[in-house]
Amino acid sequence: MRRTARLFLCASLPLLLVAGCQPLNYETTYTIPAVGSQSTAFAAPRYAQKIKVTVTAQDGPVDTYVVKDPDGKYGENAPLGKPPAESVIASKTSTKAEEYTLEATVPAKTAYAILLYAHKKKTEVKLKVTGR
Repeated sequence: MRRTARLFLCASLPLLLVAGCQPLNYETTYTIPAVGSQSTAFAAPRYAQKIKVTVTAQDGPVDTYVVKDPDGKYGENAPLGKPPAESVIASKTSTKAEEYTLEATVPAKTAYAILLYAHKKKTEVKLKVTGR
């Protein structure tokens, strides 16, 4: 009996460790008008979560901000201009149409959003967010 219990514990321990991870795999494409913005909200992770945000801008530069959003105010509308500095987790300002990646650690139990801002040209943007 003890041997069976030990075997079960050893076999299930890796599963318990993996269960603590919160995998994230989100991908979408937006068309952002000139001088326009787009926001994408994410639920609060139970534990601190490392994310990787890949942005591919086709036609013009796009600025990207990963921001804390505990009140859900960015879920539908990105603010005009830059978000407040105290809410920014990571950011990238772009000067040309390009692909780039941001890495950030989202605090535990804090909802967050990704804000995309197009410059003077309408552009198609591919957004990919992965994390554990």
